[in-house]
Amino acid sequence: MKYTKYQDLHYHVSAVQRDNARWDAFYEILQPTDTGLKKVRTYQVQTAYGFESRHTALDDAERNARADIEQGIVRFH
Repeated sequence: MKYTKYQDLHYHVSAVQRDNARWDAFYEILQPTDTGLKKVRTYQVQTAYGFESRHTALDDAERNARADIEQGIVRFH
């Protein structure tokens, strides 16, 4: 699994195909610790009908992950 470092956090994006051949997107935010990376939270990118392609789903998930990190939306547990 590839994690991308952005500012002080890391994130990972993924896409899952639905039964109707559309795609759902997810992103996971991780915080660096002394022992590695700790998962902060996994988010689903909300769409009513899903994305038309895997590429579109991944792009949108990445855009959302970066925006959440920039805006400080990520909540640490």
